[in-house]
Amino acid sequence: MRFRDSNDYWYVMAPIIVIALLIMISMANIAIVYNTNQPWMSRTYANNICIGIGAFIVIAVVCMFVPIPYKLFAHQYKLETTLSYVTEGIHNKVYAEQDRLWKVLQPLKNKNSANATTAELRFCDCTKRKTCTLPFLIFRQLQLAQMRTSRSRIMQIQESGDPISSFFPVIYSIHKRAMLVQKIDYPMENVDDYRDQIHDLNCHLKRLGLFFHDMPAHNFMVDQTGQLKVIDYDFVLTKNEHNFLQFAQRMQHIPSIQLLETTNIFVS
Repeated sequence: MRFRDSNDYWYVMAPIIVIALLIMISMANIAIVYNTNQPWMSRTYANNICIGIGAFIVIAVVCMFVPIPYKLFAHQYKLETTLSYVTEGIHNKVYAEQDRLWKVLQPLKNKNSANATTAELRFCDCTKRKTCTLPFLIFRQLQLAQMRTSRSRIMQIQESGDPISSFFPVIYSIHKRAMLVQKIDYPMENVDDYRDQIHDLNCHLKRLGLFFHDMPAHNFMVDQTGQLKVIDYDFVLTKNEHNFLQFAQRMQHIPSIQLLETTNIFVS
């Protein structure tokens, strides 16, 4: 089984390309208008057109940095108000339904300032006012799209019966940002005790051409039989997707991730 690269990065690249084209067209229009020698184009008229175009560009740039209220783009699932809250990670809030868990991706990260990147601290207020600027919201939509793609990959792997599926909790259903999964109860207390299983998992990932991005030890747990389980698989990427995400992290000055004796599993 091989997986194609997703086209989720176009969520980011398409708006950037459109904005760049608009700016280029506007600048070209200014140059044409200002250098037109036709008799009907007076210098005053040309100046007014150039001022209008320049004002449009300035307003558009300023709007890119005006915070947008959280309530305008956030959506809360009914289960988030009816089920018992369990915990939360950086990207998910977790709710219990009997012996299963609902993991719900959040429009903005669940984080304090210690977990925030430089870009997030500059463009977002995720603590009280819950606001964020448009450029960062576009990048956040890319993250959410990538995480949904990763979840679908794991579900596809499980449905195919691939041997690597034993390393993941069972996914019962996926509904946009919400996912119902098997509950795993036991933490992995010592990484060294599971290096053989980690090696096997890594071999399967290389066979499938997939990478785990940012996989700290607390994202591994163990079931009742001693089987290692990856409980956070929101970034299961192809090589090109992994490279793209690393590039985005370098742009945000996020430190590189340590490699734990493997090529496809990254452990902080």
